[in-house]
Amino acid sequence: MIREVRVPEDIWPRRRDWKGQVVAILVKEGDTVNEGKVVAEVEIEKAVLRIESPYGGKVKEIRVRERQNVSPGDSLAVLEVE
Repeated sequence: MIREVRVPEDIWPRRRDWKGQVVAILVKEGDTVNEGKVVAEVEIEKAVLRIESPYGGKVKEIRVRERQNVSPGDSLAVLEVE
């Protein structure tokens, strides 16, 4: 089954229109990740959000690059989940 790791929409509930910048991608295609593993870090204003995978599985595709701007709900990676 294919699942996506997305930028959570509820991190900053008062502002749905925020944008952040990917500062680090901590996995690569082919890696196996467990649920809760930090896969990317996104900087918003003066904070860095650590984005965790909600699933365990194999990373099939990375959809962002470092220094890319992202918004809530954007897809960061695709996982193949058993």
